[in-house]
Amino acid sequence: MVCMSVCHSQTNQNRTDNKGCGTFLYDKRNGKNYKTVLIGKQCWMAENLNIGKMLNTNENIKDTANFSKDNGILEKFCFDNDSLNCNKYGALFQWDEMMQYTRSESCQGICPDGWHIPAAKEWHDLIASSGGYLEAGGHLKGKTEWNDPNTGADNSTGFTALGTGRMVVARKVQFTEKNYFTNFWSSTPYENDYGWAYILYYNTPYIDRYNIYKKYALHVRCLKNENNIL
Repeated sequence: MVCMSVCHSQTNQNRTDNKGCGTFLYDKRNGKNYKTVLIGKQCWMAENLNIGKMLNTNENIKDTANFSKDNGILEKFCFDNDSLNCNKYGALFQWDEMMQYTRSESCQGICPDGWHIPAAKEWHDLIASSGGYLEAGGHLKGKTEWNDPNTGADNSTGFTALGTGRMVVARKVQFTEKNYFTNFWSSTPYENDYGWAYILYYNTPYIDRYNIYKKYALHVRCLKNENNIL
């Protein structure tokens, strides 16, 4: 498992570099192609990751048999337990499964070879390259799959975040907030049971950072390893 420390300079430039960013990432594990985009000096997936065996869950929070496990099998959730939602919007992952049961920031986790789970610092660099916390959400949001008014959404970065919701594990397990919010994990933990995540909203261009319970299932965007970019 590849772990690395990454620091990027910041620009407001979205372009294709000479090492393939802005074209497609081919994931040989399942034959899927992902769009990619260069934002500042970071190469991001421009679609949500979709890999693994789908787990069907129910509302019973005590039924942990339906949660991801450290069993050598990549496991995912699809919104409303519908595989078509994974195909259209990408999969949802619990934090430990995404990290492949390590706590090392910027590790490969469930990402394809040459890519990794972005740490909070790398998310901060993306946000700085996209106008800062007050407006970056608008520049990162796509123009579809959001409820009105989808405030500030111009997708000027090409990141194309969609309002695809999450799986909540609280008093019960449920899929919520589709078209209202989208949530992305980082690889930075917050205490034992929580990890840092980044949230975009339908009614503001603001992007927020929260510590979220690791049993929640959120979306994942992989970041290309620094030595493969510029």
